[in-house]
Amino acid sequence: MRKIYNTLYNFMATGLPFEEQARISKEMGFAGLEAFVGFSDEDLEVFKKYDLEAMEARVQYDDNGDFKNIENMQKIGIKYISGAEGYWDHETAMKAAEQLNALGKKGQPYGFKADSHNHTGEFCFDEVEGCYCWETVAKNTDPDLVCFKMDIGWSTIAGVDSNYLIKKYPGRVELVHIKPATKILNPDTMNNGKQQAERPRPANGERPRFDMNDPAVKAMLAEMNKRMAVAQGPMENFVRDLKEILDTAEKFGAKSFIIERDGYYKEDRLEVIREDLAYVKKIWADLA
Repeated sequence: MRKIYNTLYNFMATGLPFEEQARISKEMGFAGLEAFVGFSDEDLEVFKKYDLEAMEARVQYDDNGDFKNIENMQKIGIKYISGAEGYWDHETAMKAAEQLNALGKKGQPYGFKADSHNHTGEFCFDEVEGCYCWETVAKNTDPDLVCFKMDIGWSTIAGVDSNYLIKKYPGRVELVHIKPATKILNPDTMNNGKQQAERPRPANGERPRFDMNDPAVKAMLAEMNKRMAVAQGPMENFVRDLKEILDTAEKFGAKSFIIERDGYYKEDRLEVIREDLAYVKKIWADLA
């Protein structure tokens, strides 16, 4: 049985502490976590307590711009660090490639490779290169330093044949976000990257945040949630052959498979994740 990971993003709206998220993930049957934690000594104890692995993380930085808790990240098995995402044209794709190469070079001495996650905007067309923007980044990053965490839900929702890209760039997709895609939309429809860039950036350089009291923001999020609910229904209703995509990804170099969702078709979010895991495990069993 292949190992399947749970992302802590799935718990974002629950308010549960990290240890409870880990306990529930273990109870569900996940082998490990995509963890957005600081990898403190206390965090490591939680991983050990519930016998959970981790391969990918978002690093935290100290005041000098160096990685925090490197030794702990290595102890838990981190191999990939999350890098630039959110690009939609040639200029932003080339900037993302530059940032990913730099992050990969910074992480290489510690055994870390930079990875880049996609939404839909990354599959907008690069008029300069004559290909998807995602391909522009692939062509302009060092395979020894940078790989991709392909979200096959968002790529499918954007109308992309994930199998085609995975085969065209063998070995570049080392991580896979397994997300349902029950409706195909235009890449621009939910271009999270561009929306993020267009938000005002605080003076201290922090990631821009939505003003939740802004009526325009509320309307935009309501529309996005409505689209996500349609585009991310039950995993079994995936509009393409999910078994073929997972089989292709594994054969062409994927090493980590992570279940993630943005849209939920039931009020009980955790029940939806359980159903997703059961369905993916059934696919793996059929491929055995």
